[in-house]
Amino acid sequence: MNRSKIADLCLLLVAMMWGSTFEIVQHVRRMLPPMAFNSVRFLEVCATEGTIEIET
Repeated sequence: MNRSKIADLCLLLVAMMWGSTFEIVQHVRRMLPPMAFNSVRFLEVCATEGTIEIET
């Protein structure tokens, strides 16, 4: 497979992942206030990045 096709598939994958989160975010926003929602998102990122940093 050439590089152009791989790049196109990667872009398609990113677009699908990004688009699929829209429904989830809209649902969660109805349940949590905006600041609480952003706090949860940042805590998840910190935990994930911390785990990755510890493993490397």
